[in-house]
Amino acid sequence: MTDQSSHRTIGLGGAVFTLVGYVIGASIFVLPGQLAAEAGPAAFVSYLIAGALAAVSCLVGASIGSTVHVSGAANVAVARTLAPVLGFLGVWITLVAVVVSIALVAYGLADYVAYFWPSIDRRWVALAAVAVFAVLNLSTVQLAVSAQIGMTIGFLVIMFGFGIGGVAHAKPELVTPFMPNGFGPVASGAVLAFFSYAGITVITELGGEIKNPARTIPLTLLIGFLVVLTSYALVSFAVPALLPWQTLKGMSAPIARAAEAFLPAWIGGVIAVAALLAAATSINGMLLIHSRDVLAMARARVFPEALAARNQAGVPAPAVGLVSVLSVVAVVLGGTVRQYAMMAVMSVMILQVFQGLALLRLPRVMPVEWAQAGFKLEGMTRTIVVAVLVVVSAGFFGLGFLDNLAISAGYLVVVVAGLAYYWIRRAALDKAGYDMDAVLRSGGTAEG
Repeated sequence: MTDQSSHRTIGLGGAVFTLVGYVIGASIFVLPGQLAAEAGPAAFVSYLIAGALAAVSCLVGASIGSTVHVSGAANVAVARTLAPVLGFLGVWITLVAVVVSIALVAYGLADYVAYFWPSIDRRWVALAAVAVFAVLNLSTVQLAVSAQIGMTIGFLVIMFGFGIGGVAHAKPELVTPFMPNGFGPVASGAVLAFFSYAGITVITELGGEIKNPARTIPLTLLIGFLVVLTSYALVSFAVPALLPWQTLKGMSAPIARAAEAFLPAWIGGVIAVAALLAAATSINGMLLIHSRDVLAMARARVFPEALAARNQAGVPAPAVGLVSVLSVVAVVLGGTVRQYAMMAVMSVMILQVFQGLALLRLPRVMPVEWAQAGFKLEGMTRTIVVAVLVVVSAGFFGLGFLDNLAISAGYLVVVVAGLAYYWIRRAALDKAGYDMDAVLRSGGTAEG
């Protein structure tokens, strides 16, 4: 269950920056203001609650990624330990979330471009952003990762500068009362805040291209999570500590406005640049990582085999192209930030339930790989972690589902369509003498 080493080009540094750049997107430059407008100064507690769930998810992801060293590792584990159809459904749900998230982030990038050029057409900027990063990801993995490292360093310097400076200049009178509307808005805000953590374990999807994955993946998740959690806590606390929380509802660019409370007015442009870089790294990271999900399914012939091809640089070009085209469609269709965010959160919650249940069976189904894993949860610890992940994820999914029943109904239609595709594809391959379920169950998505 190991890949050939020829495609393993990503080391610890590249993996950490890929993960951090993927997870920290444009939402952190908008969402803290929206949450603080309802929860008050305690908005950062919403991020801490969401972060606690993300930490549990990281433990599960580290165990799976340290055991299953292939592209699309999490869904391969689900297919092998639970059911092939659930492994496929994980990929299907992930792709739905990814293409709408790319569209959301592309429009966020366009909004910050409009900070400098107010008359610019947002849709064309969003489409151009997807096209640029599609071309980048069609070049080489090394170039895409190098670009990710550079852009991530850029926005982290600015974000931490604002966060640390904002906390240092916090106005005590603005943080009392701490929970002006009670704990309710803080708890409900945690569901939406989790959108900012969505994808915290996706580095496992690059398992087939990471050097020494048994060690690198757990370290990447540890370092990446700490960087993400610290940056979110600083920023979400600083915004309502610098501006009255009552004024934040509907405010555009709240972080830029908050920065102006203790820095020169021109700093708004610097914050806009940071937001542009954060949006760019998210788009780049999503195309880089989730094209490998398509690759894994294509190698098992669940998706057409043409999507499993690599170009001369070793890049899965057809898979990158598919995710890019679907993202363009999502940009053209449009949608609200809240709709896209909730769809992404609901998808992540389903995936976390699948992965938690898969981890329970992993030692029995893959005993050799489990014994060689660099990081693993053993015995009762594994049971408790999985129980917490499954119960809390199911609860978050329920809250997201009830947030907008019309969107949720549409989401269920997409899930049913995915299941229909699976059964039709399996029947067609059965007639050709190919047992698709058996291939998925045996880990046939491994690159060999």
